[in-house]
Amino acid sequence: MIHAVGLDEKADARIAGLSGGQKRRVDVGLGIIGRPELLFLDEPTTGFDPQARRDFWQLTRSLADEGTTIVLTTHYLDEAEALADRVGVIAGGKLLALDTPTGLGGRDTEEATIVWEEAGTRHTPPLGGTHRGGGPAVGPVRRGGARPAGDPTQPRGRLPRAHPTTRQRRCTRGRLDHGGGGPMNALAMGWERTLLELKMYSREKEAVFFNFLFPILLLVMFSTIFGGQFSAADKAAGMNAGRLFLPGLIAAGVMLTSFQTMAMSVTVERDDGTLKRLRGTPMPPVAYFLGKVGLVLATSVAQLIALLLVARFLYDVQLPTDAGRWLTLAWVFFLGSFGGTVLGIAYSSLGTARSIGAVVIAPALVLQFISGVYFAFRDIPSWLQQVAAIFPLKWVAQGMRSVFYPDALASQEMAHAWEPGRTAIVLGLWAIGGLLLCAKTFSWYKRGTT
Repeated sequence: MIHAVGLDEKADARIAGLSGGQKRRVDVGLGIIGRPELLFLDEPTTGFDPQARRDFWQLTRSLADEGTTIVLTTHYLDEAEALADRVGVIAGGKLLALDTPTGLGGRDTEEATIVWEEAGTRHTPPLGGTHRGGGPAVGPVRRGGARPAGDPTQPRGRLPRAHPTTRQRRCTRGRLDHGGGGPMNALAMGWERTLLELKMYSREKEAVFFNFLFPILLLVMFSTIFGGQFSAADKAAGMNAGRLFLPGLIAAGVMLTSFQTMAMSVTVERDDGTLKRLRGTPMPPVAYFLGKVGLVLATSVAQLIALLLVARFLYDVQLPTDAGRWLTLAWVFFLGSFGGTVLGIAYSSLGTARSIGAVVIAPALVLQFISGVYFAFRDIPSWLQQVAAIFPLKWVAQGMRSVFYPDALASQEMAHAWEPGRTAIVLGLWAIGGLLLCAKTFSWYKRGTT
C-alpha cells in the first residue's frame, strides 16, 4: 500500500513530518486498505508526482477489475478518461452530462476531419478518394477514448450486477479472502493494528517511561532504599524489600499499561481526527479494538516479565514454586488488564486531549496510594481501605499479594484472608461493567463534530 501511493522513501517517517501532498497520499492509502466494495475518492491524485499518479491509476484499475465500485471526483480530464466507465460533468451543483468517456458530448457519433498545412496551403483529403501519391484517402475517423475495448454500458464495479460474484459469496459466508471482510480478515487486520500500535507506542517516549518503565524503576528504588530495614530473621523467612513492594508495583503496572494508556491514547486519537479517519476506512471497527487489546497485552506482559526478572536476580525475591499461585497470577493479571483496557476506553470520553492528563493521572495516583501499592495495606486507615475496596486496583494488588506473600500474611488483609473468590467476582464485574460503558460511551468523533 505504501508503494501504491508512492511513499516508499517515507515508510518509516511519522505523519507529522510529511508534506501536504504526502499526507494526501496517506489519506488515499487509508481509503483503499481492505479492498472495499464501494469506494469514494475525492481528487485522489492531487499532489502526486507523475510516476505516483500512474501507479495509482493502475491500482484503481485493479480495484475496479476485482469488483470494487469506485466514485471518483477529479479536475483532470485525462484521469477521468483513463479510469472511468461513466463520466458525469457537474457545474453549479447540477449534473450537466452523464455518459461513457467516448460518448460524452457526442464524440462517439461525430466524424473527425483531418486537416493539415503544407507549404502554406491548407489540405483536406477527399473522402473515399486518393491523396497525392496514390494511396487511399483519409476517411472519417471515429473518436475513441483511452479505455480498453469492451462494453461501455457495463461498469466494472460491483453495484450494477444483478447477482453476487463468487468473491462476494465467499465474503458473505465469512471466509477469508484477499479483499473480503469476514471474521478472519478482521483478526488479520487486528494483528496488523497491534503491530502498528506497538510501533507508535515505542515512539512515545513519555508513555514508555511513565507507563512501562516507571514501576520497574520504583521497584529498584524502593528495594534499594528500604532494603536495610529488614532484619536477618525477615530475610531468613524470605521477606525483603523487593518482595514487599513487588505485588503492588505489578498491580500499578497493570493499571498504567491498560487503563492509563487507553484513556490517554484514545482521547488524543479522537481529538486529532485519527479515529474519524479510521472510521471512514473499510477497516472493521473491531480491528481497531483488537489492536488496542494487543498493545495492552504485549506491553503489560513485557512489563510483568521485567519486574519478575529484576526482583529475582537483583533482589533475590523468592518466586512462587507451585502451579496454583502461578494460575492465580494469570487470572488476576488477565482480569485486571482486560478491565483496565475497557474502563480506559470508556473513561476517555470524559476529557479532551488537553485535559485528559490531569483527569487520568490524579485519580490513578490517589488509588495507588490507598490500594497498598506504595504502603503496606495494613497501615492504611480503615476508612480509606473501604474506599479502595470499591475500585479494582485494590483487588489486583491483593490478588498479587496472595501470589508472592507467605500465607501467614493473609491475616493482615481486611477480611484476614486472601479472598480469591471475591477478588475474581469484583474484577469480573468491573470488566463487564467497563465493557458495557465502553459500548455505550465510545465515539469515533470529537465532541461537537460528526
